[in-house]
Amino acid sequence: MLKIFHIVESTATGTLSMLSLLTKNQVEDGYDVYVLYSLRDESPKNMSLYFCREIKLINIQMCSNLEKLSSFFIIRNEIKKIKPGFLYLHSSFAGFVGRLSSLGVAVSCFYLPHCISFMRKDIGVFKSFLFILLEWMACIKPSVYIACSPSEREVIKSKIPFRNCELVVNAVDIGEWPNNNPVELRRCRVITVGSIRPQKRPDIFASICKAINKNGHFSEFVWVGDGDEFLKNQLEDAGVIVTGWKEKNKVSELLNSSYIYLSTASWEGLPVSIIEAMLSGCLVVASSCQGNIDIVTDGNGYTFETIDEAVNIINELFKFDKDYVNLIEESRKRAMQFYSIERYASEMKALVDKYSLSDY
Repeated sequence: MLKIFHIVESTATGTLSMLSLLTKNQVEDGYDVYVLYSLRDESPKNMSLYFCREIKLINIQMCSNLEKLSSFFIIRNEIKKIKPGFLYLHSSFAGFVGRLSSLGVAVSCFYLPHCISFMRKDIGVFKSFLFILLEWMACIKPSVYIACSPSEREVIKSKIPFRNCELVVNAVDIGEWPNNNPVELRRCRVITVGSIRPQKRPDIFASICKAINKNGHFSEFVWVGDGDEFLKNQLEDAGVIVTGWKEKNKVSELLNSSYIYLSTASWEGLPVSIIEAMLSGCLVVASSCQGNIDIVTDGNGYTFETIDEAVNIINELFKFDKDYVNLIEESRKRAMQFYSIERYASEMKALVDKYSLSDY
């Protein structure tokens, strides 16, 4: 039986969702699956519920600098002990430590950055160069990059042209995100789901909330998630309801009773939360950043460049024109068509069949 070993340092939000889907399908395909993971503050407390019982879970912390350093040796020992045929590395740090830890070991590597580090927009030229340099250093171990969106693949291929980069777009378990609330029964709620951190631009979300409610709509703005205390206070001061982290079924309930999903991110890989919002019957209004533009088009939502533009779009949507019902249905259909588990699992399995040690 082929052994597959996953290493993930970022066990939360979209990365965890994709890891859970992928490992479930690998078990169903008859593989022996191992997951080595690290817990963060935003990680679910009941991690085992996200994985099939057949999957072997190994917890190794990789948060502090000391833990990150010691993880090289621990991970190498685990790889040599388990002897997997394939190594899947999720997130930039896992990609770095996993590749260097497996040097000299006969194992094929797939590296899924889930939004590679040098896509960040909050860093300067020097730090971006440093991230690229670290990627080049880790490339001493041959591996295949797997981008989660066309935007991410374009960036990877431009900076690391000497390694193969495949495209497997993210997916969602469609059955977990019902759309059973008619538009007219949904609350005037604008919602988003994710960590409260600079990448997601909560300051812009707060500004949009203040501008909309200043115009007299008095809509409910909700941020599902937690994170930076200063940014959290900024949201609450603007009138945004911050719920903290919620279990998947609770997130589903909130999305299913919301009218608009608002993404204010500065960059993304390919946001699973937007796909979930579309499946839940939300109209999507998203910043026109990398990742977002790979999902949201004129046919299934709206993108914006400025706060004023976002405010104008949302104000128009609150008029509840009947055409918006058709847009919601079209958005859901496209999400079901392009982001299904079946498509994702098939493409991932094809890569296992395509690559072997001799291909690197």
